[in-house]
Amino acid sequence: MKNGKRILIPIDGTEFSSWLLARAMRLLERPGVSVTLMTVIEAPNDHGLDEALLLDPRHQGARRELTRLRDYLLEKAISTDAELRFGDPAREILREIVAGQHDLILLATHGRIGLKKTMLGSVAVKVLQSSPKPLILFRPLQRPDETLAPAESFDPVAFRRILVPLDGSK
Repeated sequence: MKNGKRILIPIDGTEFSSWLLARAMRLLERPGVSVTLMTVIEAPNDHGLDEALLLDPRHQGARRELTRLRDYLLEKAISTDAELRFGDPAREILREIVAGQHDLILLATHGRIGLKKTMLGSVAVKVLQSSPKPLILFRPLQRPDETLAPAESFDPVAFRRILVPLDGSK
């Protein structure tokens, strides 16, 4: 990865967020990398930036977690910003990819399948289908209750092989 890369990491407040940062650390510690952590709180689109929504105490946990993860990266000397947004998560992530001129997106996927995916949707799939920039999806080993499996590692990933599907487009 060349110098000056901007990486967007959407954070959803689950344990997968901390796991993703730990696994991606080798990418994040490279010289010239700057990171934007972003949490999107699902809200109807008509709210915009309503002051009451921004100050709602129900969002303090999300703010705290976002700040904790930002501070964790800053302690490791990784240039990091944090954004809290409201709206449709996939739409807000896609908007930030373009507006923030990000070069790469790192996203943890919950790996839902079947009815759960149909009912809950998949932010990762929506972003993957529409992202104008490269995306690396991290899918952890999970228990049936969708928490991290004890066998899952928090060690940084050492990428040795990457599959890049091509469709012939520019």
